[in-house]
Amino acid sequence: MTSVSATELAKLGKCEAMVTPRKAARKPARRKKAPGVIGFGANKKNQAAIDRGDAAHDRFEREAQQFTSQDCNHRTILPNLVLALAVAAGLLTLMAAVAT
Repeated sequence: MTSVSATELAKLGKCEAMVTPRKAARKPARRKKAPGVIGFGANKKNQAAIDRGDAAHDRFEREAQQFTSQDCNHRTILPNLVLALAVAAGLLTLMAAVAT
C-alpha cells in the first residue's frame, strides 16, 4: 500500500516507479436480461405462475364484491331484536332486584 504522501511525491516526479498509469475508461458491461422477465423471453413455467396469481387475484376481487354487495340486514333484524329485548329484560330485572 502506498500512503497519500508517497502518491503526492510520485506525482511530483520524485519517485516515478510508484506512479501507476491510469487505465482508459472502459464501457460498463451490459447486463444480461433476467430469463423470467415478461417480454424478454419468459419461459412457460413463469408465465403459468403469473396466470395462477392473476386468477387468484380475480377470484378474490369477485368474492369481495359479492360480500360487500350482500344485504344481510333482512336476515338479522329479528334475532337482534330478540337479543336486545332479552338483555333489556334481564337488566331491568337486575335493577329491580338491587333496588329492593
